[in-house]
Amino acid sequence: MDMKVSKIIIHIFVAFFLVLAVSCSTTVKLKARADLTSDMDLTFDIGAYFAEAIEGMASATGEGLGLSKEAVENSFSGSDFTNVQATVPNKQEVILSARLNAAKDQSVSVNGVRAQDFIKCSKNSLTFTLSPKSIQTLYSSLNEESRAYADLLMAPVFTGDRMSASEYKELLSAVYGKELADETEKARIKISLEPPKGKGISSSSADYKIRQSSSSVTFSVPALELLTLTKEMSFKIDF
Repeated sequence: MDMKVSKIIIHIFVAFFLVLAVSCSTTVKLKARADLTSDMDLTFDIGAYFAEAIEGMASATGEGLGLSKEAVENSFSGSDFTNVQATVPNKQEVILSARLNAAKDQSVSVNGVRAQDFIKCSKNSLTFTLSPKSIQTLYSSLNEESRAYADLLMAPVFTGDRMSASEYKELLSAVYGKELADETEKARIKISLEPPKGKGISSSSADYKIRQSSSSVTFSVPALELLTLTKEMSFKIDF
């Protein structure tokens, strides 16, 4: 796997799961478009603790962390995402927007895993899917440096180990302390799905749904459940 693909994985996938453990305000907004592309807005804060840990690892290896506007945007070069715009207010926070190509136009894969395995827009639906198999395939494809960042979490969803949410919390507490483990238990990721302009929502998934209007559905998922994921989890709207 070349360096460009490695960087894309770090910023899209590893960073995505890293923030689940340390941020109570992570949000993913996906909006379907009539041309079967989809818009993504992602906001996350990895927290001071992990920002310092990652910065220390980067310094030790002589590699920069790369959390700058230019580096984040450049990391999507050659991917199936376009119109990428990033804002990096500080070393631990990233605000990102991008457009994902329609499934038929996607060409980038990592060991068979494509963006459409996570985000899929069809004529009548928008689906966001997280599966242990896809996540573990990406994890196994990481180079040594990239995997070191992911391993900070010791998350069962990466390794395939089976561990309950409470057992994982105990592990985090033993390694990083009770305060971070308690914060992880409270952390949730909010996922918002929107239909194309001019269309209303006819139905949606029920699990984890906290709010629905004619223009969007919002789901709220405990971080611990995602980090110990053992079966596919999907969020869907029909329109």
